Amino acid sequence: MNFFEIQFKGNRRAAFTNPMGFPVKLGDHVIVNAEKGEDLGRVIQVSEVDRISQEEERDQVRTIVRKASPHDFQRKRRNLQRENRAEEVCRRLVTEHSLPMKVINVEYQLDGKKVTFFFTAEGRVDFRTLVRDLAGELRTRIELRQIGARDEARKFGGFGPCGQCQCCSTWLSRFDPVTTSMAKEQNLPLNPVKLSGNCGRLKCCLRYELDFYREELKRYPPLERAVETLRGAVFIEKIDIFNEDVLIRYSTGELESVSREDLLRLMDFDAAENHCEGACHREGVSAEEPAIPGVLVASAKPPRETARELQRESANAEEPDDGEDGDGESADEPDAAGSPEDGAPAGPEDEVRKRRRGRRGGRRNRKPGVSA
Repeated sequence: MNFFEIQFKGNRRAAFTNPMGFPVKLGDHVIVNAEKGEDLGRVIQVSEVDRISQEEERDQVRTIVRKASPHDFQRKRRNLQRENRAEEVCRRLVTEHSLPMKVINVEYQLDGKKVTFFFTAEGRVDFRTLVRDLAGELRTRIELRQIGARDEARKFGGFGPCGQCQCCSTWLSRFDPVTTSMAKEQNLPLNPVKLSGNCGRLKCCLRYELDFYREELKRYPPLERAVETLRGAVFIEKIDIFNEDVLIRYSTGELESVSREDLLRLMDFDAAENHCEGACHREGVSAEEPAIPGVLVASAKPPRETARELQRESANAEEPDDGEDGDGESADEPDAAGSPEDGAPAGPEDEVRKRRRGRRGGRRNRKPGVSA
């Protein structure tokens, strides 16, 4: 079964089926079943999957009645004139009732049995008196529908900063939540002017391009991660996935741009899976010194752990070996109890141990109530 995506006035779209098998193709105008009546729309897509209706609405998909006739286009033109008058009446009544709402669009059903008013508002609006007054003047069924800023931009249409028509007005079927964390994952500057669309909200493209960025960033080391180089430790400052360049910062503050191949060639890079498997993900991996200067050398250990190990090695080098005396000859090992041999003079460490044992024994044998 094929689903026909039909567009109505204000870029409103809905999915319909064609059970009667009418010869309908893209661009044709058809008459469809609407709520308690009929409506006229244009076919913009035909597919085997319903990508518009929600899960709970797919069992209630309406059908195509027939193809539009010249008489249907005449009725549509008459409705356009009636919509202009209805919009003027609604704006006047909104001002009279001092309602905090903005009328966006008016749409008459093809048979004229219902008129829908689309409006925006900051919160909920009590428009019961407005509906009664509209029904008294227009003499038809009235419906007021509150929409958001994104739906308002969809109805008016426009062009984005990319130079193309708005996604919501052309192919985007529904609005998914968009957050600033998505912009951070794509390494975009958190500038509200550049991240906002014509609706004043975050651009929808931040949502459906996120998966592409996540897949591409797997081919690079993570941002703000220390990597050892010939010139010391560097940090990954910026990644350009389109030009495949990486901006690194040295400990001196100097910035340098290197290509992805130069960055990963000397790291443990699995070319088969095309993922970074080296210094940025595992420990204990190091690369040999490169023949080309200035190229990164992989080092799995963070700089802090490397510095600690250097301190430990230097401390061990300064301490004398317990197994040799001053003349370089091997000294006798102590017995199992750790005490010196019979007849050997006790060292200062043994004297300290004896004093501590004596203090502990005196504390245990001391009777309660007797002061020392």
